[in-house]
Amino acid sequence: MNYLLFIAICFLTHEVPDSLPVIQAYDAEESSLLSFDSFRTRYGESWLISASPSMPCADCDSFHLDNIFDGDLATAWISAAEDAQASEYICVQSPLAPDPENEQYFYFTDIWGDEDRITKDIFCVSSFYIYNGWQKSPDTWREYSRIKRILVWNNDRMYCVIELEDTMCPQIVDILRFVIDNPERWHINMPYGDRLKFEIIDVYPGDTYQNIGVSELLIGWSAG
Repeated sequence: MNYLLFIAICFLTHEVPDSLPVIQAYDAEESSLLSFDSFRTRYGESWLISASPSMPCADCDSFHLDNIFDGDLATAWISAAEDAQASEYICVQSPLAPDPENEQYFYFTDIWGDEDRITKDIFCVSSFYIYNGWQKSPDTWREYSRIKRILVWNNDRMYCVIELEDTMCPQIVDILRFVIDNPERWHINMPYGDRLKFEIIDVYPGDTYQNIGVSELLIGWSAG
């Protein structure tokens, strides 16, 4: 059974080995995506998220990290750095403190509204859905830089490189299918206290600004 969860991205500058597999994102039909409310599956335990500094905003509420998973394409996280080659990142870490009574399980409400649980040591990432750039309008999307390539880390292990198209369409990265087709590759595991990192290593330059924008990042996960 698959469940879906909002999460975010982390960054360190590293040389990317030529042997690292590359996964090409592809356009996801709007109808294939569940409503944003359905993606808001939570565990009832706090995920730790962080990012490089966001750009100050004079005429809007903010460009902070929360905008990546607020369900509103008009809002975005936009990096503070004006250099498109600067080290930009977003990170997520699964909950650290165990539930004293049920420390073997994550408890959550699934996308159908039912209470369920998952054993913490078998939780893994199955897919990414990315709305690249600041998608408030076609103009804002063109004005700011968009992500072209991401180096994905699972804890201290380089996992893969993701290549995104330069489009306003939602894009999907099918991690589960990649693992099935490449059985020598491990899953992206996210049990208790593990980290998922996305290192932005290349961008599509903006017409006006080199600050990087991301409107939404949705992460699908699976178990069993």
